Amino acid sequence: MERNIRVLCRERPEALGLAVIVANTRGPLHGQQVLQNVVMDQTNMKRAFERLRFAVVCATDVGKDAMMTLFHDVSTFSEYPPSYRRIAVVFAGHGMEGSLCAHDGTVPIEEIIDQFQPANCHPSIGGIPKLFFIDACRGDLRMGMVVTERGGTVVPSKVVTRYGNSLVAYSTLAGYKAHEVAGKGGIWMSHLSEKLLQDKSILDIMTDVNGSMMDLFQSVGFQPYAQQPTCEHRLNETVNLFRESQLMAGPPPPSFSPGAGPQLAGPHPSTERSAAVAGIGSSRGAPSSNYRKDLNEWCQQEGTEVPRKFEERSTPNGHKCTITVRKRQFSSEWQVKKRDAEEEAAMKAMLWLRQQQQPVSLATQSSPTASSKPGKARLKEYLDRHTELQMTTNYNTVHTTTPGTPFQCTLTTTSPSKGQTAVIGNCCSSIREAEHNAADKVLLRLERLYGP
Repeated sequence: MERNIRVLCRERPEALGLAVIVANTRGPLHGQQVLQNVVMDQTNMKRAFERLRFAVVCATDVGKDAMMTLFHDVSTFSEYPPSYRRIAVVFAGHGMEGSLCAHDGTVPIEEIIDQFQPANCHPSIGGIPKLFFIDACRGDLRMGMVVTERGGTVVPSKVVTRYGNSLVAYSTLAGYKAHEVAGKGGIWMSHLSEKLLQDKSILDIMTDVNGSMMDLFQSVGFQPYAQQPTCEHRLNETVNLFRESQLMAGPPPPSFSPGAGPQLAGPHPSTERSAAVAGIGSSRGAPSSNYRKDLNEWCQQEGTEVPRKFEERSTPNGHKCTITVRKRQFSSEWQVKKRDAEEEAAMKAMLWLRQQQQPVSLATQSSPTASSKPGKARLKEYLDRHTELQMTTNYNTVHTTTPGTPFQCTLTTTSPSKGQTAVIGNCCSSIREAEHNAADKVLLRLERLYGP
């Protein structure tokens, strides 16, 4: 399995993180129900994490030893690219109190979680958040419902603790059953896979999932299947997967399914791996792992220079790099090495340039649509021309902690056919610049979808 992870990371070095999704349809007990709908859970979560720009590993009906080997290999892997800032573990299947089930036995949940704690995992991922989402029974009790009266009041590498910066979410309380709906998957995980795509922190999302399930249980037909999700977290930073994924350059990473059972440790013959985003003027293929070199070559070809700004702080991960390309800033996370910070920023810049799909000079200071008008004005003109989209826009600019560029705008577009889509601009020096930057991104997206 370690070899498969290495291949995946080399092919998708720009992903936000790695998600491991296990779906076990069978348990170890004789006569235990076969949970066909957990495959739907796996599909829904895979789709959600792909849209959040995670590289995804899927495994179905794996034995207890293969499952532990999978989690061990993921937690001890030492070659994650600099952009991998989140690790997610998802399980859907049979469970008991304190254990997850495979067809040949059970695996203690605490043993799985302990493998990913800073004291036990590889140091390169020790400080990043690990998110666990477990949809399985935790006992044989049924939750039930009661009626209450309305009332009451409204109420990167670094020094970390040995056991921390993790979130463990369960579909039900200890001792109680979890339920599924035919053709949709688990009641809890079907809600979770939708809510994960919201522009909210992971803790707010978990609260929303609880609320939507309580709304569901107001229906008499669902009350016999009531369950109370719970979430235990030791996070020491805000995790907003949607916003983080929108700040990443390039397309969402593809998933990778290594197969099931004992064969999990080796390559799977039916695995398909798609190429990375196409380079400017080049054929499709896997991206280079030296983005600084690629960016320097483009600068030399275009006869220009790309400013690099380095920041330092007195912590183990004390280096950050910001690269400016055509008035757009691409910043790395705080890294231990200055070289890694520059590499991550160059990666974001190069993948954004490749995404444009046309050999535009890096020295050009005009917008990608070759117009001198600011982004908001050009976006308005575009929507006026394409009245069939019936699209409305909403600008929301917030303050950030980025020195010198404290403003960032989220532009939300709404249309009857496409629903609601949010695009986050780069950090800018003024509110006006932030709004124009977000409008530029939306305009590029619309032009690719619907033409000029």
